[in-house]
Amino acid sequence: MLFGLVGVRTAFADGTNLPVIVADFNHDGIPDVLIPSSSGPTATVSLGTLPGGSFNGTSRAVTLPSVCTQTAQGSMVTGDFNGDGLSDIAFFCGSSGGIGGVLLSNGDGTFATAKTFGGIYSTSGVVGDFDHDGKLDIVVVGPNSGSSAGQGIQFFHGNGDGTFGGPVFTAFGADSSYSFPVAVDVNNDGYTDIVLGSFTAGAPTLNVFGNNKDGTFGTLAQGVATASVSTAVGTQGESTDGQILVGNLLAANEIDFAVPDTGSTPGFFLVKNTSSGTMFSLGTAAKTAFPALKGAGVGSFTGSGFSDLVAADGTNITVLVNDGTGTFSASYASLAMASVANVFAVADANGDTYSDIYTAVQQTGTIITSVSLVNGSATATSQPVSLTVGTKAISAAWSGDVNFAGSTATGTQTVNGVSAAIALNSNKNPSKAGDAVTFAVLVTAAQGTTMPTGSISLLDGTTTIASGTLSSSGAFSATVSSLAVGTHSIQAVYAGDMYFTGLSSGVLTQVVNQAQQIVPTINWANPNPITYGTPIGSAQLNAAAVDANGVGVAGTFVYTPAAGTVLGIGTQTLSVAFTPSDTTYASATSSVRITVTKATPMLTWPVPSAIPYGTALSGVQLNASAKGIGTGSLPGSFVYSPAAGVVPAPGTQTLSVTFTPTDSVDYTTALGSVTIVVSPLTLTSFAPNVARVGDPNTTVTLTGSGFVTNSVVLVNGAAVATAYVNPTTLTAIIPASDFGKVGTLQVAVSDPGISATTAAQTLTVTPATPAITLTGPATTSPGSQPAVSFALTNPYPVPLTASFNLLFAPAVTPAVDDPAIQFANGGRNFTFTVPANSVTTPAIQLQAGTVAGTITVPLTLTAQGVDVTPANLAPVTIVVPKAIPTVSTTTLTRNGTQLSVAIHGFSNTREVTTATFHFTAAAGAAINTPDVTAPVGPLFTTWFDSTTSVAYGSTFTYTQVFDVSDDAANVGTVEVTLTNSVGVSTSQTAQ
Repeated sequence: MLFGLVGVRTAFADGTNLPVIVADFNHDGIPDVLIPSSSGPTATVSLGTLPGGSFNGTSRAVTLPSVCTQTAQGSMVTGDFNGDGLSDIAFFCGSSGGIGGVLLSNGDGTFATAKTFGGIYSTSGVVGDFDHDGKLDIVVVGPNSGSSAGQGIQFFHGNGDGTFGGPVFTAFGADSSYSFPVAVDVNNDGYTDIVLGSFTAGAPTLNVFGNNKDGTFGTLAQGVATASVSTAVGTQGESTDGQILVGNLLAANEIDFAVPDTGSTPGFFLVKNTSSGTMFSLGTAAKTAFPALKGAGVGSFTGSGFSDLVAADGTNITVLVNDGTGTFSASYASLAMASVANVFAVADANGDTYSDIYTAVQQTGTIITSVSLVNGSATATSQPVSLTVGTKAISAAWSGDVNFAGSTATGTQTVNGVSAAIALNSNKNPSKAGDAVTFAVLVTAAQGTTMPTGSISLLDGTTTIASGTLSSSGAFSATVSSLAVGTHSIQAVYAGDMYFTGLSSGVLTQVVNQAQQIVPTINWANPNPITYGTPIGSAQLNAAAVDANGVGVAGTFVYTPAAGTVLGIGTQTLSVAFTPSDTTYASATSSVRITVTKATPMLTWPVPSAIPYGTALSGVQLNASAKGIGTGSLPGSFVYSPAAGVVPAPGTQTLSVTFTPTDSVDYTTALGSVTIVVSPLTLTSFAPNVARVGDPNTTVTLTGSGFVTNSVVLVNGAAVATAYVNPTTLTAIIPASDFGKVGTLQVAVSDPGISATTAAQTLTVTPATPAITLTGPATTSPGSQPAVSFALTNPYPVPLTASFNLLFAPAVTPAVDDPAIQFANGGRNFTFTVPANSVTTPAIQLQAGTVAGTITVPLTLTAQGVDVTPANLAPVTIVVPKAIPTVSTTTLTRNGTQLSVAIHGFSNTREVTTATFHFTAAAGAAINTPDVTAPVGPLFTTWFDSTTSVAYGSTFTYTQVFDVSDDAANVGTVEVTLTNSVGVSTSQTAQ
């Protein structure tokens, strides 16, 4: 197996060991390369072309967000994140920016503006379809915050349009450290798992975190993930593991692992994957030695179906061929180059199904991208070129041959300047303020005869005091007279030119002394007296410095004692030391006197709560306290007036105190006072204040003032059971025996301790509501005598007077009363008294009258003059409905040929429309016209409309005279019926 250099492309000159990422960024089926920069937020893309392994000659810069200050190995990965068939770039900025993002390919080697997402503080990421939805996702391993805390796996769900959801965070344990993530389906369940190395712990391990199919990985317990399976790969201190390789290493078509070890015994740890289904398991690691191993890869170089290993030792790249039994041998010649990067990529560059090797190496300051194919390659090196200082654009052009098209490449070359020497001198050191000091600078070449040129600056510390251009002899001088009194650090700074590198001289210490100084005058008047405890401040420490002309002199005043000091009692001395800012002036001092007078203690005396009359004063009320200046409680004695034990009179009283401090040197005597309310013994109200005869023992609540624990409630002068609640509230139990009769009870409160009793208030005892029944018929016929039933359910304790009334609402027009409606004993009022403790009641009967309408019988009950009628007692209502006329009597009178029929009766509708007469002949006689009907409506209307008829209700006497053609004696009987608006009456016969 031979290797040859097929494609060469200039990239950028920023060091060796740059990672190479192979992907198809323009969807032409030819691999392209992406080389991240290690020194800034950039990368370079070179598009592959035919023949395989060559590039189209133009490298394209890829710019990341400026916060990405580095693109370390593993910080950029590729994949088609929006389903357009083009490889896109995902990047992870790590702690430099805390972001990641995606650059979507435009298909021509350029990329759209980055789509970023935050929360990424790692540079280790992998790509895969972790949730098995056909869209690529991203997994980042590392912290989820700007600190080192919070290590774990961040899963970002791919939306298929270049954006991502999440993240879902799988946290590691506090002492866990994992890196070098690999995405692979370890147990062949269709879901991509995460393989991680723990190579910095005490025992290096290879770890599988199984896909839980919900965005989390590994075995979870209490929110912390551990590996689904782990196996050791060497020992700490001996092994230096830094990569995980995946391939068919130990069995065809199976995924196994190799961990390169670049430690003291370099080689590969081979780990067989024995996982299947839902189970994860790994074999024990076996070591395959490879001396001086620096970098590694895996690929298919022989077409055997097994994955081969690629090893780099810093000089050569060697393919270790896999025989399928776990044995790897260097069966072919190594790839030797002048300078080989230890970081490289393995991919099929020319479509022949065999893996090729991509490298990015540094040659004479330029990064060369190389593709080494198994069928040969070539390199080219330029002759030495002399360049000036700076970064130079370099290009290379190859004209091609019969197999390959020509190409060009561009890059940059950094040229550093030649060293120079610099000297700095002063013509007067030390000097005095205001002196003109000349500084001389000489810049010479460290070697050779070329003289440095360009600009130079003189600095006093960081302040530029002069600048200019070097003479042809490399000299520069400047005279300065503005240096202030003190020590100055003078330095010359040379900017450099196209050949010489800029540099700075050593520091020259220039000493500037003060000329003869002027002593300023301190103006400071004696301050006003202050009270002891007052810290001195700007009101006292207010000195001012002036020159001979009275103009103020700036400077610093230092007072003794300092501001904030509390001075003792008496006359004290204040001193000041003044240091001028302008060194033309000398320092000066002064002093004043101040008087400190005694302080008055601060008394605190909370206003006491009100007390009932009869309460003696005690420490509860006499509780003043004193405080000094800047201290806690101030010791001393309190004298109260009135003193403890005195019983103050009712009303608002003044309590006074005189405080004499123990420290009579610094403090004066202090006076204080408060007021206290002494509540007199009063009864304001009590409830309930109404009871009924026969009530049981009843608790009442009394409200007033001046109540004490031994207060007693008096009922009609007799003490009852009393309970003290507070100075304004008592409760008492009035016995049932006091509710034996209707009347009033006098309630008062007595305080035996002071022989005082309040004015009495009245409790009224009223009769109880009797339990009765009152019923009657709903309807009755006209002229009837209905009865009303009244009964006591229980005996009543006092005589009970029942008063009944009759009310009538006529149902005729015009509306008229019926005097016949009255009680059986006459009148429309009926009153009787039921003796105490009796249930015997008389019969109650009434006359219904002869007029249609409604009779209402209300009842009023009184006991000892008090209305005790139940609130829900309804009167008896009796309806007299409209009815047919009633013929009470009929009289037949005969006189010659005249016949008179007299009819007496009533019509409760107060109207009659017709009268019908049916005559029968006497024995032996005959009647030609036996039936006669008389229209009597007008006749009856005249009667019922008259005021005379009102006194008779609806009764009437109607006489009908008939003239007969023969002797009236021939009429034997007459049968009479009357008709009104209701109907026809019952017939009545007369002889």
